[in-house]
Amino acid sequence: MDSSSRLLVVVLGILAAGLADATDRTLDAYLNPGCPTTSCTTFGVNPPYANNLVYIRSEVVNVTDAKQYRIFWSTIGAPTFIITEVSPTDPKDIQLAWNDFLEDHTPEGTYFTLYGGRYAGIGFAKLIEYNDVNNTGQITDANDTRLYYLDRNTVHWLNVTLIQEDDGNLLANLTALITQENVQFNLTIQVRAHPGDGRAAQNPRMLFTPSSVVVRVILDRVPIHFANSRFALEIVFASNDSSKINAVHSEDESISDEYSPGIFTVERVGGTDTYVQWRPIVYTKVNPGVSDSTRSHTGPLLPINNTMDWTNHTGWGLPYSLLGGLNGILDNGTTLMRFNVSFGITDDDYYNSTGFQEWSCEFGVGDRSTSSRKMSS
Repeated sequence: MDSSSRLLVVVLGILAAGLADATDRTLDAYLNPGCPTTSCTTFGVNPPYANNLVYIRSEVVNVTDAKQYRIFWSTIGAPTFIITEVSPTDPKDIQLAWNDFLEDHTPEGTYFTLYGGRYAGIGFAKLIEYNDVNNTGQITDANDTRLYYLDRNTVHWLNVTLIQEDDGNLLANLTALITQENVQFNLTIQVRAHPGDGRAAQNPRMLFTPSSVVVRVILDRVPIHFANSRFALEIVFASNDSSKINAVHSEDESISDEYSPGIFTVERVGGTDTYVQWRPIVYTKVNPGVSDSTRSHTGPLLPINNTMDWTNHTGWGLPYSLLGGLNGILDNGTTLMRFNVSFGITDDDYYNSTGFQEWSCEFGVGDRSTSSRKMSS
């Protein structure tokens, strides 16, 4: 790793008891590794803002045939998160043309190269407030909307906070100040990487593996502009799935267990060996009980086929993000889809009833059927 990189945390010798070989997996995390410019330092005061790119090497010590992963969490351009499976012989340093990426970035440019095999990534394009006057929980029925593009013009990110949790997971807290016209509020995203198999401590207690990343989005005291306000998040899913086809949306039956009573489905967008998945539940309190929740609704999957689609539908954020700078992101054979997940359904309370909503998803690489069983067990 370049000596100019700033090592944040090294998690060594964590026993990944859920792994079949029960070996030690390490999570080595770096902030903005190899960045030579002052653009990678903080800017502004009260509070200081930052360009955050966290790079994690998830490796098994002294086992040559064990699966290794590279994980990327970035707020540059727009919030994007990527995981890829690599071999022990693949380069360990991040392959990113920092100067061009930060200063001369164009939507058609390629600045970032992933080595290894399958990768999966998600990006958040915009937060949408909509007036659900018909109380359907579907954004297509709204009579008015307000869009917050999660781009550099609207969003300033604070310095990332990285925490090694007691169970060995690595947690990043990403907090943004969103400013549009005379409105300001914070958006919080929490991201976790894992050294082994386990179950999340937070509701809905999703199961995870080292080949997956859990992302949690928190809307706390967001100002509203309509009497019947609900929120939705526009998500982009990207992968080089082995099926070489566009991703599909599916709903699988789940078990109503002690961790997520009453949630009988798992929703998934993906292909054969890459995915993003979630339970369709949105929590409406910080420490929710069983009744402190509403459901989510997923809109149709729409392909992004070219640069015009990329910029017209996701604004000035994602095309200038780490995902947007990825080599081959718009090539044939690459899966690139966008869809909305809206929070709240028919006859449930609107956002302002509690002023708080929290939604989680998990994305990763691997067998979808295995992932489905893991989420449902």
